[in-house]
Amino acid sequence: MTTYQEVLDLIKRSEDQQIKFQIEADKRAEKLDRKLDKIAKMVGNIGNNQGDVAEEFFFNTLKVNPRIGSMQFDDVSANVLKTRDGIKDEYDILLTNGNCLAIVETKYKAHINDVEHLKNRKIPNFRKLFPIYANYTIFAGIAGFHINEDVVTKAEEYGFFILKRHGKLVESDTEYMRAQ
Repeated sequence: MTTYQEVLDLIKRSEDQQIKFQIEADKRAEKLDRKLDKIAKMVGNIGNNQGDVAEEFFFNTLKVNPRIGSMQFDDVSANVLKTRDGIKDEYDILLTNGNCLAIVETKYKAHINDVEHLKNRKIPNFRKLFPIYANYTIFAGIAGFHINEDVVTKAEEYGFFILKRHGKLVESDTEYMRAQ
């Protein structure tokens, strides 16, 4: 027959073993969390890198030819960050001339929520952040390497322009080129 003390000792050993297993499980979970954080950061960086590529492509293209449709612009600015009265926003590309301004939201792959975000947040914020352009006619559009038809339809519904990558748009910088 088992004594009361033996039962207590058995319970204590069982609790100790359970605590040990829990500590080991917590360590494995922490290690897994670190790995998942690292993967999430890498995936996020891939998305950011693709976005940066698209922004650079469209900025460089518009810098060389600052035109949207038949409208000519004088100035092109990239990554314009503004804070005013508690509102903060960033604009991928802005084009201006004497009386018109174009806001270009640039995406590697544009989605409908990007169009909605431009319409419902970016444009209203722009008007509050940049009162100096109150008398300008403001146009807005989406630029992307890949734009699905539903995005095109929504952008057209809102009166936005659409910029897409097209054809043989490659610039050769050969100033320092030499034979190897």
